[in-house]
Amino acid sequence: MYHHHYLSLFRDYFSSSGRELVLGHRLFAQQTFEDLPFFEDKGLGGVRLRGYPTNQFVDRVQVAGSLELRWTFWPAADPTGPGGLSFGMLAFVDSGRVGPDWRSIDRNDWHHAAGLGFNVIVGNRVAIELVGGRSRFEQFISLSVGHSLNLRD
Repeated sequence: MYHHHYLSLFRDYFSSSGRELVLGHRLFAQQTFEDLPFFEDKGLGGVRLRGYPTNQFVDRVQVAGSLELRWTFWPAADPTGPGGLSFGMLAFVDSGRVGPDWRSIDRNDWHHAAGLGFNVIVGNRVAIELVGGRSRFEQFISLSVGHSLNLRD
């Protein structure tokens, strides 16, 4: 199960200049049935839970979510044209939990990360994000192609 949503904030204020302030969130839950080879199992970490190595937390049931505030401070003159570049900043909080079954997913032992970032949107089609932040175990910096809230499996 996967859900994401984007909400434009203060649209009347920002739209006249082409700038925008967007609050995005994603929520997902996943359960593994039967026996899977370890290389097919998806865990939390990486793009699913920023601030942790890919698949750091793996178990049968996964639940996670993100909240992200994006501000486009320099919109492209022609966002759909080739080479039209937009520049923005973002702030985020991610949280997730794994367990052997649904009953084990409670309020305890969730893994959290938070941080800030910068993005460049090319031709209103490709996003390049440089994000840094902190989790309980480490500080991190990552460079990715694509918006963080879109899960890529």
